[in-house]
Amino acid sequence: MLTVMIWMGCAGAPEPEPAPEPAPTADPALREIEAVQAAESAAKAAGGALKERLLAAMAEGGPEGAVTACADEAQGLTALALAGTGARAGRASLRTRNARNTGPDWVQAWLTEQGERPAAGVQKLSAAHIDGDTVVGRFIAPIAVGGVCLTCHGPAEAIPAEVQAVLASRYPDDKATGYAEGDLRGALWAEVRLPVSP
Repeated sequence: MLTVMIWMGCAGAPEPEPAPEPAPTADPALREIEAVQAAESAAKAAGGALKERLLAAMAEGGPEGAVTACADEAQGLTALALAGTGARAGRASLRTRNARNTGPDWVQAWLTEQGERPAAGVQKLSAAHIDGDTVVGRFIAPIAVGGVCLTCHGPAEAIPAEVQAVLASRYPDDKATGYAEGDLRGALWAEVRLPVSP
């Protein structure tokens, strides 16, 4: 549960080193590969920063501390992880806890296509296309519900009362409960735009 929470919305870890800029090439096919690789790197940086912070918050303050850290820091951690990269990234779900975690249309379309299902067999998406003089690289990784995630995302009656209280105060429109271990919780996504000709 916590692992999923980590991906779905926290902030506050040390600022990661920016990913190195790929060496520019004039070949559009190679630029598409570069854009996809940059998108995947951005997703990993954003997800890694959030996961690190949530694990620390869980160790310091238990599930309540992790929920609070997530509510207060997730968006900022993502911004820090992406600083200077030009990438957009985030977490998204069909059942959001934080309304700011609604992904762009292409991410929501992927989530809708996957539907409510077990995460087993759901594949990552890596894609690129040329839009005028820009190469758009996109990446999506599925987020599966782990056992620890159930503390905050499991059936409402199984969530500890102290965690329910924090969730109710921080996320009054929470829709992110009722999951079982192994369910598809959502997606970690990123998008990078590069000029076709460097």
